Amino acid sequence: MRYIGPKAEEANPGKPFAGWAALRVNSIRNGRYPLEVLASPNDDNEYHADICRDGFREDMYQYYLAIRLREIVESDLGFVEAPS
Repeated sequence: MRYIGPKAEEANPGKPFAGWAALRVNSIRNGRYPLEVLASPNDDNEYHADICRDGFREDMYQYYLAIRLREIVESDLGFVEAPS
């Protein structure tokens, strides 16, 4: 990890934040590796929710979570266009 982490950052420099992704809850909760979704409405969006990241904060689990979310976003089932 100490060797690969810096190499990965060097090969893939960070990108500026370009907005939020909207995902269907069923695409996150269902499937082979379901993730827990926590309702957390805010002033801007009464339907806002967060993904529970407990258990994904250490070692390789944080990479698993990132890959799983990318898989959902890139699938036809998961990504929806966010209203503007």
